[in-house]
Amino acid sequence: MAWYKNVMKQKYNDPDKLKAYLDTVYGPGNWMVEVRSNNRWMISLTRPWQESEMEEIESNIRVHYDINDSYRHDIKGGNEPSDN
Repeated sequence: MAWYKNVMKQKYNDPDKLKAYLDTVYGPGNWMVEVRSNNRWMISLTRPWQESEMEEIESNIRVHYDINDSYRHDIKGGNEPSDN
């Protein structure tokens, strides 16, 4: 079986959350993760990567670390926080 590799641009320190997310999106057995130097991850899929797929992964797992990014996700979803 061929594996298609892609390296995350962002550092990520929680392998359990990353693996849970990948299982949800791709299903168990359809991905592999390797740790690269300096907490960068190489994710391999059983199929070729789509153009913005890595950006989507990084966007979804980044909210664990960046409060401002979570806020932007809420606004995009139409759940803008009130000023009260």
